[in-house]
Amino acid sequence: MKYLHWDYFLSLDSDLNEVSKFIEIHYDNFETYSIQLTRLYLSACSEIDVIAKLFCDVVSPGQLQKITEKPGKSRYPNMVDYRKVITGSCPKFYKMTIDLPKYGFSVEPWIDYMNDKNPSWWCDYNDVKHNRDKFFYKANLINTINAIAGLFVLAVYYYADRNTGRFYHGIKFSPKVLATETYTEDMQWVYELYYLTPDKNETM
Repeated sequence: MKYLHWDYFLSLDSDLNEVSKFIEIHYDNFETYSIQLTRLYLSACSEIDVIAKLFCDVVSPGQLQKITEKPGKSRYPNMVDYRKVITGSCPKFYKMTIDLPKYGFSVEPWIDYMNDKNPSWWCDYNDVKHNRDKFFYKANLINTINAIAGLFVLAVYYYADRNTGRFYHGIKFSPKVLATETYTEDMQWVYELYYLTPDKNETM
């Protein structure tokens, strides 16, 4: 599959749309947690771990290996490592806002990168992953939304063409819950469902 990670994101976005039939996506329900939200939350964060590693290798080849593979101390990369590589290569990454148009609010899933910190929803994910009996309540609606939104941002960055500023190249389907109209490294969302830099976008 050419756009495997985008399709995975779309599947999670569709599942979130199904959840909205039972749990209204609203501030009043942000702390609501459930088995279904836990499944979505863990799935989104697991996929983030996969695509973040791939993206780091795209924007700064060999940097993760340099960070994690030291003599006698090799380890699997983690979010701290991803943060160092991503913020070093994409300084506007954390600014990308994800909208939920139907529900009237937006999230900035990576805003904590601005302060050189991991997102709070990622820290909560690790609690849920490793101590679910104690931290089940952290698999809540707002953490799930932020995790899927965080995956959205990574997918956009990963599939964007670094040379032309284009995003997609033939992807036909858009998300059901999440959307964005804000820039990312000077790229813009347009109705044709791809990104163009402002100087190349005749509709702007």
